[in-house]
Amino acid sequence: MRDDAGFSLIEALVALVIMAGLLALLGSGAATGWRGLIASEQDRRALALAENELARAGIEWPLASGTRSGESGDLTYTIEMRPQGGDGLTQNRGPRVYWVGIEVRWRHGFAGRPRSVRLTTLKMAAPS
Repeated sequence: MRDDAGFSLIEALVALVIMAGLLALLGSGAATGWRGLIASEQDRRALALAENELARAGIEWPLASGTRSGESGDLTYTIEMRPQGGDGLTQNRGPRVYWVGIEVRWRHGFAGRPRSVRLTTLKMAAPS
């Protein structure tokens, strides 16, 4: 009788192909996870910038109809302010309330796909 104690060449090649396939799957999963991590970090930075700029509105500059824009690193933003009534008229009595909206834009990934986040809130103007 023949002794079949070792692996044949075909068995070794099949095992090698299976290992290569598993390594390719692991590499693909790791790359997808890394891209997701980078995207979530960009989203977090954009949201933090939007929240910070909304908090500054009416404190570091007065609320008034119009727009402001700026940039922070690879993020650009536009802030739009308008009276709550939308007609541009302000009352002589009572607080003035403004819609304040911010849109933060950036490019994501190697292809540079445009992404953005937009937040809007109501803010009361300081009495004049």
